[in-house]
Amino acid sequence: ITDRRNDPVPGASGNYAAVGSVTDDTVFEQSHYQYNASDRLELVTNLKRRHETTSLGAITYTSAVPTYQTFVYDEAKRRIATIDHGTRSSSDFFEMGNAAPTVATTIPGTYPSDQLISVAAYNERGLADYMLDPALKSTKYFYDDLGRRIAVVENYDDATIAWNGTTLQWDASNVGHSSGPLNDSTDRVTSFVYDGSGNVTKQVAHLPSSGVQVTQYVYDYNAAYGTTTVGSNSVMTDSLIASNDLLYKVRYPDESTGAPGTGAAYTVSYAYNRGGELRSTTDQNTTRHVYTRDSLGRVTKDHVDAFGTNIDNTVKAIAVTYDSLSRLDQVRSASDTSAATIVNDLRFRYTPLWQVAKVYQDHDGVVETTSSDPDGTPINNTARVQYTYANDAAKNYSRLTAMTYPDGTPLNYKYGTATLMDDRISRVESLSFGTGTSPTLVSYARVGLDMVAGVDYPTPDVQLDRTYDGLGRRRYVGWQLAPLGSYAGWDRFGRVKRQSWLDGTLTRKTGSTTLPNKPPIIETIHGFDAASNRLNAYDDRDGAKIVDRDWAYQYDGLDRLKEAQRGGYNGSTLITAAGSQQWALDMLGNWATVATDLNGNGTYDALSSEVEIRNHNEANELEDRDPDGSVTTLPAVPFTYDNAGNMRQQNKSSTTAHVYTHDAWNRLVKVQLDSVPSSTPITLNESEYNGLHWRTVKKTDTTSVPNGLDQKRVMYYSAAWQMIQEDIDHSYLTSPGTNDRAQQVWGLRYIDDAAARRTDTGANGSYESTYYYITDAQFSVVAILNSTGVLQERVRYDAYGKARHSWPSDVDGDGDSDTTDSTTITGAYGTIGATAYNADCDINRSGTVDATDLGLWIAKTALPAGEISHLPDNSVGYDGYLFNKEFQVYTVRFRHYEPVLGRWLKRDPAGYVDGMSAYQFVGGRPTTSLDPMGLEGQPIWDDRNGIPTPSYGKCLQNLEDDTKRCSKERCENIVRRAKELAAGYQSLQQRRNKISGPGARCELDIINQYDSIAREAWNALDKAFHDNECGKYNFFASIASPDLRDRTAKTLDNALTQLDHSISEGLQSDTALFEMLAGEGAFRVGAKCLAAAGKRLTQVELRHYTSTEIGGHIRRAKCVRTDAWVTTESAFRRRFPNGATPVEIEDFLEIDPGKGQECFFLTMRRSNLWVPAEGPKTSGGAIQYRLKVPCPIE
Repeated sequence: ITDRRNDPVPGASGNYAAVGSVTDDTVFEQSHYQYNASDRLELVTNLKRRHETTSLGAITYTSAVPTYQTFVYDEAKRRIATIDHGTRSSSDFFEMGNAAPTVATTIPGTYPSDQLISVAAYNERGLADYMLDPALKSTKYFYDDLGRRIAVVENYDDATIAWNGTTLQWDASNVGHSSGPLNDSTDRVTSFVYDGSGNVTKQVAHLPSSGVQVTQYVYDYNAAYGTTTVGSNSVMTDSLIASNDLLYKVRYPDESTGAPGTGAAYTVSYAYNRGGELRSTTDQNTTRHVYTRDSLGRVTKDHVDAFGTNIDNTVKAIAVTYDSLSRLDQVRSASDTSAATIVNDLRFRYTPLWQVAKVYQDHDGVVETTSSDPDGTPINNTARVQYTYANDAAKNYSRLTAMTYPDGTPLNYKYGTATLMDDRISRVESLSFGTGTSPTLVSYARVGLDMVAGVDYPTPDVQLDRTYDGLGRRRYVGWQLAPLGSYAGWDRFGRVKRQSWLDGTLTRKTGSTTLPNKPPIIETIHGFDAASNRLNAYDDRDGAKIVDRDWAYQYDGLDRLKEAQRGGYNGSTLITAAGSQQWALDMLGNWATVATDLNGNGTYDALSSEVEIRNHNEANELEDRDPDGSVTTLPAVPFTYDNAGNMRQQNKSSTTAHVYTHDAWNRLVKVQLDSVPSSTPITLNESEYNGLHWRTVKKTDTTSVPNGLDQKRVMYYSAAWQMIQEDIDHSYLTSPGTNDRAQQVWGLRYIDDAAARRTDTGANGSYESTYYYITDAQFSVVAILNSTGVLQERVRYDAYGKARHSWPSDVDGDGDSDTTDSTTITGAYGTIGATAYNADCDINRSGTVDATDLGLWIAKTALPAGEISHLPDNSVGYDGYLFNKEFQVYTVRFRHYEPVLGRWLKRDPAGYVDGMSAYQFVGGRPTTSLDPMGLEGQPIWDDRNGIPTPSYGKCLQNLEDDTKRCSKERCENIVRRAKELAAGYQSLQQRRNKISGPGARCELDIINQYDSIAREAWNALDKAFHDNECGKYNFFASIASPDLRDRTAKTLDNALTQLDHSISEGLQSDTALFEMLAGEGAFRVGAKCLAAAGKRLTQVELRHYTSTEIGGHIRRAKCVRTDAWVTTESAFRRRFPNGATPVEIEDFLEIDPGKGQECFFLTMRRSNLWVPAEGPKTSGGAIQYRLKVPCPIE
């Protein structure tokens, strides 16, 4: 990947020929592929450019940071092992200078500690039998005679399955038997039952002692409706088509038995029109959504014509309009079913290149602009977020240069010095506020294309520095003490090893070889096991002495957190302190018990610990929790849910409860504090949402003793669903108006990478204060500085996110700042390295504790437990989530997360993507995973390949697809085969054709002009999927799935996008549509639908077909008619202007009707609303916007 620095411009003579030489180019990343005698890929070397070098030309392992992967094959040439060697650094650093390893031809008998080895084994039919991860944990697969996967066993030991002819499902033996009654982590079995068409009809979670939780999927029309008569057009719950390929009902487990419930309280029902498009859904609360479509099959309205009990009915409809190019135009919430009375409104405007140009937002009615100009200046309650782009035809780019906030302030995206490498590849180098020559707010230094090695806040002169080695040496912001090309902040595999936020003046202490001249703001070191589970989080500052500052973690066989030991690490041992926790997890991740060590003795017995007992039903709902395991001392407090699984009441104690109200889209709209038994509840929170589920209004009770709502916040968002501005009204009931304003700045590393907050007291535009966020490796805010670098507050979190706030002079970490702290400061006088020196007492971070620090001591009362901020009015906390202090819960886009419970308040809209418990937070892996959307956990540690980008449009797939998902290991193998394929055509790659999306970083761009070669690549890749039994899975969802969002997934996504681009050359509108959809995972594969179309096209006489006839056959085959289909028809017309033969049609559709081969075109099955792009997002340097696919609304 280069900047093509001195190559002729695109379109000029010699432009393509110059691709073959990088002598005078800046090379950001370079890959080498080595093959064995059987032409199988055996070694991949990836080289990443150092952040500070300016040299040109090819890079080597002596001038760049190398990483290595080797592969082992069996005699059938199947890959049986993948060995990740990382950088091969003996220091376990991410550093240059280490040559490639010797390629092994067999799997090592003993796994070396400096390698991560994944193993695959195959059965006699060539199907994957099991996968062994680097920690030697096995995942076992069982198949039926048709090769369909009928069971998956995680952490396999000796579980078996057998068919039960009575229950018509699989029985499992030896489930969870070897880890004890309260830690079920061995042999976790999930089984699947299929019908004759290959649809999954049952998905079964197997529990110890033969228990099961069964979810049933009904495709049989007669079984769903009990009649062969097609339903009435006037009855919206009826389907107008009798088909055994459409999902009509999902029956969820009965909370008492685990069997699929048969009544309405357990059933979600779907009704379809004659085109097979969804016309209505009815959930377990009997809330019914009815969908209106236009002539193109697009959903234009989702209205509710029946509300369940206790469901808020303020919003009754969400209406959508599209512009002439089928882009999302407006999304309106309405208080009536006809969508005439608008509650709130969104409007999008675009550039000629389809980039989002403007987002109009009105929280209280219709978007209004001057002179009725849809692109005009907003008036009244309407606000606008505006995007500005620079277009340079000569340099072949169109890139984002500014995002203007609703108050008119631009956040500028800068690309560094003209003609230098950031500018040449349109990679954002820094952000700044204001017009003219505005000061830099934050800037970035990168290793390779986008591995962030440094984050610099120039105003307070503070940096996140991956070059810092903990010994006072660094190689950033002018310092040159650390070894060249060594990044001690990452381990050899690119996982965050050292999280160091430093003052710009921090360097090595004079006369010392091991000490810095001043303490870091934070310096946390991490270790990992072979499965990349984080083992610890130790405060490595010299002089750190708070007794409970450190954590050590232990995991069970399913990589779920089972113990978090709290204490102080002395360099060799963790001295435990009060606050350690231990979890006993059932097979599905529910907390059977959680024990808290109250005295720091390291045990969890009933005498010295608080052992909380929890009971869950067979729907995984939390029924009650006994805070101390005692029936009499602190009796158990109950929880209640509505039929759709939304938490209805959470008893906080034996006398108080939180009562939750959700709307028809299962969004939390009200929280009340009630007494037990119920009396007159007090409202703590009311929330309003727009049609894309962005929370637009938050009303809260801010008093210490709740007495009703008194504050209103109106929130505005970027097109990426990032909250960027709050207008705050402290007296909206009596004197409405904006009293204060605050703006958030989000960094470029991740969607929830909090960088800065500006506050404007009086909302007069002065913005008197700017605060800077200090974050940990999980993007949790752990400290806040003002513009001069003065510490404002610190926050510490337990493993599941419960916060503990500290003032700057709270040097003992107990929350308050009292005389104990001042006495501690006096006793710590001395310089860094001295025995008495205490890093927390060095309040001004000078390297010396003295009277100056004592003078900074201020008496402060502790904030209530769980709160995260005071003076900056900050709400960004754990994992970058937005905290609601009035009821101690985080807002995480689609859901709300309760850190004390360690659970979501409602079921996962995305289904069983995080396991068979729809309430489990990130699969029980809070120290190693993030969930930015409230939909699915994503691993976070591999900075080498970038933090995973969340899928904005992650949608409910047809549930059969969830059950057929490839395992991570299997699909990684397939993706690697795709990489092999792409490498074979490396000489034909066109480097500078950048595409946005999850895979854009990998830049495997196959040149567009070679249609036949691209088709050959497509077919080979298709075969790779079928060979590995992944062809039957949801193709695009697999690409976008966070399970695959590692380096291989990104490669595959980009390769596939480019393959389709090649095949569709000349069909630019279709290519744009494909790029709009391909990486986002919201459309399911329409194989059967297209197969039906193909049969119609091939079963009639052999002659040329006109484009109109082709389109007609598609429609008569009852394929879903959406934008994708309309565009596909237009694709036929442009591809075959004079008609086409059946063979040409088969080739175009990728169908072999005789063999029933599945193809990979798109159909819309359960999609309700279109949503805007996830951007701004850096993709190969270009900030781009694209529409993304919809998220169905339950």
